[in-house]
Amino acid sequence: MILNYFKLALRVMLRRKFFTFISLFGISFTLMVLMLIVSYLNSQFAATQPLSNVKELVIVPNIKLRKEYFDSIPKYDTTIVNGLTKIDTTYDVKSAGQSNSISDLSRRVIEDYLFKLSSTKLVSFASRGNNFDLYRNNQKVSISVSYIGPNYFDILDYKILEGRLLDENDNKQSKHNIVITSKLAIKLFGKTENVVGQSIDFDNQDFKIVGVVETPKPKNRLFNQNVFASESLYEEGADNFYFGNCILIAKGPVDLIKKDVLFAATKIPFQDPEKYNELIVNPMTYKEMFASDFDFSEDPTKAYNILKYILIGILAFFILLPLLNLVNLNVSRIMDRSSEIGVRKAFGATDNHILYQYIFENVIQTLLGGAIGLIMALMAIYYINTSGLLNEMELSVSPTFFFYSLLATLFFGLLSGVMPAYIISKSHIVTSLKSKQL
Repeated sequence: MILNYFKLALRVMLRRKFFTFISLFGISFTLMVLMLIVSYLNSQFAATQPLSNVKELVIVPNIKLRKEYFDSIPKYDTTIVNGLTKIDTTYDVKSAGQSNSISDLSRRVIEDYLFKLSSTKLVSFASRGNNFDLYRNNQKVSISVSYIGPNYFDILDYKILEGRLLDENDNKQSKHNIVITSKLAIKLFGKTENVVGQSIDFDNQDFKIVGVVETPKPKNRLFNQNVFASESLYEEGADNFYFGNCILIAKGPVDLIKKDVLFAATKIPFQDPEKYNELIVNPMTYKEMFASDFDFSEDPTKAYNILKYILIGILAFFILLPLLNLVNLNVSRIMDRSSEIGVRKAFGATDNHILYQYIFENVIQTLLGGAIGLIMALMAIYYINTSGLLNEMELSVSPTFFFYSLLATLFFGLLSGVMPAYIISKSHIVTSLKSKQL
């Protein structure tokens, strides 16, 4: 029976090429877009190196100073007392504006007030990135150097390709040792092997490469650097107590760490209360940090929820719109075969036989469209990765994601085919035969 359904499904698809093309295009294009979206999100948020601990990460990326100004606005209330007019003046106090200043954290604030948190398993910090230009083979190569604190490579577990990571000995002795990413190694030396021991010069100093790590796939403020040096080599200006070029990274129970950071921030003194009287530090998870880059809200949790709803809306749009079009196409396609249904019923086919046949046809067509969509997605991902369209970020399709895509494809086929198949299976024999469309 299934073999007959399969043969009939292929004949129908070849017989009605226009409907088949429209249906396959809608399914494959929709799935390709969905796969690209999910592949991007998977590359950003998957719990893989260097984000194996992504669910335990808390980041404090900046500090904000604020002072709100208020103005007294007179309010007049006129009353009559003993026949005389009396004016009673009151005042409404309203906000007249704010003065804000926001930047990365200074190393002094991190070390003196935020570094020793009781709830953390590990805590570290890193400079956001100091940029330099190198010249190799008559070409300019831009590098971004991050000066990292202790435990950095324990929190963000970069994959080592060659050599070793920086350790406490490098920090204590202020050794000019560095670790570079694989992409930078290829730019500088054309390879990632036998790079350890080479030297590069920047900031008027000579640095020795002791390790090469795999370039991380995510791209955001945590992963914009391609050179890592010990924080003991980091020289921070003394112009501002609060602001600098650093970001705090902690590992542990996120809710407890957030509370500890907020409490610790209350201990940071005001150096100029006349200028600022409110200090704001926003600890956030990795996902909240990603969402806050879109500037949806000052509250990172709210920013993440907004981004989540936007993504859900986009995914729903790409699913529902083609689904409705496919339902309409399937209704037209099936109604066009009403005489065929009448003949089959006249020869003894039951409603269930008709229902199963059309659902099976739609599933076969949807699976074929899903296969085409997967091939299109893989081709698009290959093009994006090789062309550098997303800079250094690389997309990928995991086996787990492919499995869920297959389930989604089956669900897609069933959902768009059940209703039209049910309608035609319930049609009367005489009504079907009157259509004269054999």
